[in-house]
Amino acid sequence: MIFAGFRPVNAVLAALLFGFVTALGFAGQARSWPIAAPIRSMLPYLGIVAPMIVPVVAVRRMRFMPAPAALAKPRYRDLR
Repeated sequence: MIFAGFRPVNAVLAALLFGFVTALGFAGQARSWPIAAPIRSMLPYLGIVAPMIVPVVAVRRMRFMPAPAALAKPRYRDLR
């Protein structure tokens, strides 16, 4: 969630990106691409780490990333 900026839509998009890059690695294996197997196994993780660099740079420039107001506060179910 932190990677997605506390936005569920961004988290879903990141999951779809991870799945797409994983499927791309499987397609490369099926089509005998000349890429080593360990590198094909790393593709999903590299595909996620690379886009993470852009938000980190943007947050450093903005110095503001709004988090949910109730983050890290205990939830007491009986006390309302």
